[in-house]
Amino acid sequence: MPFGTEASPFMLGATLQHHFNEQLPELEDTVQMLKENTYVDNLMKTGRGVEELKEFKQEATEILEGARFPVHKWESNIPELDSEDNPSRLLGLVWDKREDMLEIQAQIQGEQAPTKRSILSQLSSIYDPLGIISLTMVEGKQIYREVYDEKVGWNTEVNSVNSRDWLKWSSQLRNIKVPRSVARDISKIRAVHLHAFADASNIACSAVTVAVVEHSTGFVKVLLTSKSRISKCNTSISRLELVGGQMAANMVRNLLTTLGRWPITSVNMWMDSMVALFWICNPGRAWKTFVSNRVRKIAGITQETGIQWRYCATDKNLADLGSRGASLEKMQKGQWFEGPEWLLHEEEWLEQPELEKTKSVSEEHRPEKEETLYSAKKEPDEWDTLLARSKLWRTFRVTAWALRFKHNSLTKKHRTKKRTGPLTTKELSYARDRWMRKEQADLEPNLESLEYTQFEAVVMDIEQHLNNRPLTYMESETGEEQVLTPNTLVGTRIVYRRRHGVGRRQSHQVTCTIE
Repeated sequence: MPFGTEASPFMLGATLQHHFNEQLPELEDTVQMLKENTYVDNLMKTGRGVEELKEFKQEATEILEGARFPVHKWESNIPELDSEDNPSRLLGLVWDKREDMLEIQAQIQGEQAPTKRSILSQLSSIYDPLGIISLTMVEGKQIYREVYDEKVGWNTEVNSVNSRDWLKWSSQLRNIKVPRSVARDISKIRAVHLHAFADASNIACSAVTVAVVEHSTGFVKVLLTSKSRISKCNTSISRLELVGGQMAANMVRNLLTTLGRWPITSVNMWMDSMVALFWICNPGRAWKTFVSNRVRKIAGITQETGIQWRYCATDKNLADLGSRGASLEKMQKGQWFEGPEWLLHEEEWLEQPELEKTKSVSEEHRPEKEETLYSAKKEPDEWDTLLARSKLWRTFRVTAWALRFKHNSLTKKHRTKKRTGPLTTKELSYARDRWMRKEQADLEPNLESLEYTQFEAVVMDIEQHLNNRPLTYMESETGEEQVLTPNTLVGTRIVYRRRHGVGRRQSHQVTCTIE
């Protein structure tokens, strides 16, 4: 298999999947473990005993060697199954196999003259995929945001305030060790209860999940994962709380997919925002776009995972630390690594208040548009009677004289010259156009052969081509009875009557004539 090409990861995955599907049914459990727990060229497996792991090691080695993939560098917290040095690395984290602890290397060397480039580089060097120290990383990211807002160059030293804050924050960092296993020294797990917390502030949005493991002798609670990200500027706290709720919902869905073999019996989501909880618990209402999109996604995840949304006070919300940022010392004092004690005593859970529609809730309500159709009966006016009493050429001339009178009356206001003398061809043409627009506005869309909108589209298309050709206007003399525009489409009731020399209303609606 070629190494380094763009298709190599796909070819590797496809080859492994094909080989796994060709295995015998008695190896189904091992094959399923290989499919679920293989990450590129790393394989991870946990078991309840030494014999189970030994059997898996033997079967996995035989399966992969059948496809010419030799397995080597077996590592385990059980010495008899381990063949590598201690400590080693597990997906980028330092793993002390004897103590079965994962170490997050967060210690960095502070500079006396930090720049925007050095701050970003040192922040990026801390690898914490589980978000164990996400709440203290929020403080560092907030300092970088303030540095970024200075609009200074990458290699320019930051101001004294940001430099002092950065040196103070970086000096308190140190490597952190956490247990690799959630259920250490537990032979059989009866049930697992997931408790997710969500909170937000002007600094950051945070989500954290704690697992309460129920076993034969009691309960064990431990931090699973967390995530904190800097809040978007110029966004209300209620909206940020909703963003935190969506982050927590996505986290729970990913955990349920990853921990599919765990006996997870309940999922509780805790928030201290009554406004965000009202939005989440009422996905069918008409909210504004920002709220509506997130509530819809949260509702889908809730239906899929069975999340129970609950209210808790701010001082009991574990995610409150992550939304405001905290030092490593404050993390340990705030029960960050093991979760709050009240989770183990359901009788201490706060009685759920009734969600009410407050002013903050109503601000995101999208008012429904009410469309009203009004139709008024049109009474004939003087212009309609003029057309009924006169022939077409006389109607055009009367209209042209009326339009000239209007123009001359407004000359002082518009600062134009008065028009005198006989009517011009331009004035007669303008009068004709006024009548055509008037008749088109009164036209009812009840044509027999075409819908009105279809006919209108046809007219516009033909006019687009024919209007580029020279027009021949009607002369002002009464003896001239020729077509108004020999090279142009004619399409109204007026033109139909003019072509037939009729001075009264006809029953026809539209006539299209192209000369």
